[in-house]
Amino acid sequence: MEYLNTLLVSLEMSESDRRLLITLLVILVVVLFLAGFIGMAVRYITNKMGDRIESNIAEPIKYRILETRKSAMAYGRKKNARIFFKEATPAMAAYLFILLFWVVYSLCTIKGTGFMENHFYNFGELLFKFDTVWEKDFAGFYKLMSVTVREYPNPVAAHWASYVIITLFIITSVYMFVVSQAFIARASALRRIVDETYHNSLKGFNFYDETPKKEDLDRINRTQQ
Repeated sequence: MEYLNTLLVSLEMSESDRRLLITLLVILVVVLFLAGFIGMAVRYITNKMGDRIESNIAEPIKYRILETRKSAMAYGRKKNARIFFKEATPAMAAYLFILLFWVVYSLCTIKGTGFMENHFYNFGELLFKFDTVWEKDFAGFYKLMSVTVREYPNPVAAHWASYVIITLFIITSVYMFVVSQAFIARASALRRIVDETYHNSLKGFNFYDETPKKEDLDRINRTQQ
């Protein structure tokens, strides 16, 4: 009986337990939403990029310019690399601009913090900061007692350069991630397309030699008549 009472007490939900449960549910919903959104974005990019590499290698395969699987893969990889270089160029230019901006700003503030300034820490001034209080219950389990906002966003005019540098860095990194994912998607689609197309060997096959000429078609028709 004493054990049953202890179990019932341990199962009883206090106000802090309810807050913890609600917080965990909200976090779970947000994580599932983000995971679903990222999954849909990755799938969309994969499909679109797969179509793009297919359109780039369609003509050489259609007219049998690429006779073997090896030559088709080499051609497709070159096309994929060129597309990646073209798409990644803006990101590389942005990274170079961020680097030059950081160097120039650090030289201009060399008498102060200069190159030692923590721009990521300064960028944190634009974010909310929370305090959480955890306590142990009688069974030794931690319970979330309270969540409070410790600091609200508090921009400092003197740290404008940090905001610019980190904002551009985040945007560029996200763009570079998408471009890299598109490169991998095209490579996967290329391998699938080539494997399906060159399942049978095309060595020695010539589209124009194998296509009946007009004179041959006329002769075949007269013979059939």
